Amino acid sequence: MPFDGITINALTDEIKDIIVNNRIDKIHQPENDEIVLHIRHNRKNYKLLLSADSNLPYFGLTELKKENPTQAPMFCMLLRKHLAGGKIIDFKQLELERVIILTVESRTELGDLTIKHLIFEIMGKHSNITLVDDDYKIIDCIKRIALGVNRYRQLFPGITYLFPPNEKKDPRTENHDGFMKSFENESRPVFKHIYMTYQGISPIISKEMCLRAEIDFSIHQDQLSDPQKEKLTQVFLDFFNSKHDYYQVVYLQNDALKDLTIVDLSPYHSDEFRVKRFDSVVEIVNEYYANKNTVNKLLQRSHDLRKSIQNKIDRQKKKMQNLEEDLLFAEKADNYKIKGELILANIYRIEKGMNKVTLENFYDNNVPITISLDIRQTPSENAQNFFKRYNKLKTAQVKVLEQMEITEHEILYLNQVLHNLEVSPDQDNFEEIKEELIQTGYLKKKQGQKKKKAIKSRPYHYQSSDGYEIYVGKNNLQNDYLSMKFASKSDMWLHTKDIPGSHVIIKADGREIPETTLREAAMIAAYHSKGQSSSQVPVDYTEVRHLKKPNGAKPGMVIFHTNSTLYTTPIEDEVKKLLKNA
Repeated sequence: MPFDGITINALTDEIKDIIVNNRIDKIHQPENDEIVLHIRHNRKNYKLLLSADSNLPYFGLTELKKENPTQAPMFCMLLRKHLAGGKIIDFKQLELERVIILTVESRTELGDLTIKHLIFEIMGKHSNITLVDDDYKIIDCIKRIALGVNRYRQLFPGITYLFPPNEKKDPRTENHDGFMKSFENESRPVFKHIYMTYQGISPIISKEMCLRAEIDFSIHQDQLSDPQKEKLTQVFLDFFNSKHDYYQVVYLQNDALKDLTIVDLSPYHSDEFRVKRFDSVVEIVNEYYANKNTVNKLLQRSHDLRKSIQNKIDRQKKKMQNLEEDLLFAEKADNYKIKGELILANIYRIEKGMNKVTLENFYDNNVPITISLDIRQTPSENAQNFFKRYNKLKTAQVKVLEQMEITEHEILYLNQVLHNLEVSPDQDNFEEIKEELIQTGYLKKKQGQKKKKAIKSRPYHYQSSDGYEIYVGKNNLQNDYLSMKFASKSDMWLHTKDIPGSHVIIKADGREIPETTLREAAMIAAYHSKGQSSSQVPVDYTEVRHLKKPNGAKPGMVIFHTNSTLYTTPIEDEVKKLLKNA
């Protein structure tokens, strides 16, 4: 039931008690679709977050620290002009709809007192934040909606704001006769009738009402008996007259977020779910939305970066195809040399002005070969032309082979970066990979972007069943750190053979590494590679003393000549048993 009208109502009431009659200190816009208002109450700072993210819109009092852009967006500057320093005089929900209104009293530059309303619509991809004056004329909105997008309702500066259309009834004002009468002349599943008739009720709440009334929620309302209607009516009325204080976040047993609820819901009384209780709606919103929204934002950025890297890989592969074609052409160089030598060997048979000559090719069992000639040149000059072409193509062949080697390394490196993004989707890892791509020239640093503090690498940390510490890089900067700085010469280094993956270090500390630890580390290396879903994955291993990093090599790229290889099949449960931290 995330952010249905019932949850919004409870959250609005909690936040209202904290922020009303207090002033807005600062305003930030950390994301294109997010606004943060800093409010001071009882000598404590609060941050009211309004997120109009199309995938996961929500609001709440957040403790998340987000980096703000160096230059504030235009909408943020506008809010600062009209709301900064203003006093919040109201914070309310529109009936039981997914719309909240923040009313602020502030003074103009001339000292005149004015009223502004910040309206937040929580409606999936149509979510929006709109600033209006006291006459509800739009000053601006975070997402402008033109006539071509929505005929009924436009949102852009200068026009009068219209609330989203609504034909549903506020369930808090419903009475016994009104609810009973709502069943007339309708034929649809009972639970669907409830949430389609009344505001703020999600499908799962509708089903819960049916369960409490001991009614199959899938039957149609015209199939209900009078006693069933009576019982459902009483459940409905009791629901909105009772206090709901089940501040819970629901997880699946694998710790994946499932839901948040302020209502005791029967479907979650199951071993399939794990419930975590809180003392307030603000807390469950922070637990559920703040974390989930951060992950969603990161996944979107990660997706954009992965797409950019994949495009670079595709370009390098196209370049490799062109180089292979150039190499095939360059490999014909010997034909020019043979023709030049045949002309010199038979120069007495050739005269200037001939356009071709047929000679026995003593390099191919004297099979006749016809050679085209330039009629303007002597036989000797024609021979020298063939030798020049031969030398040119041989030089080109060397350069093409060099370029092919460089391109192959580029593809290997970019595939490694792509793998790193896919296997460790956390904020620190994402920022490190971005920094790595800036260092290697694949990404440009944005103009005016603040220089970020160096992120300390935090690799995965495992411990073998023999008690040996095992470390795994999440990205190429961490791989370099582990292999070139952190590891001792006697430590063991592992990496999947010819497969993108992480550097793995077994800390030997002068001890001989047991076979069990070596095989567990190899499984960990295979698990943190593109071969994660494969069987019999080859893993190279060697002592760190044998590693070398060539001058100018990209992060994470090392060479070695002394190694052994073993084969392993990664098993996730066995790998996770060895994990100490992520």
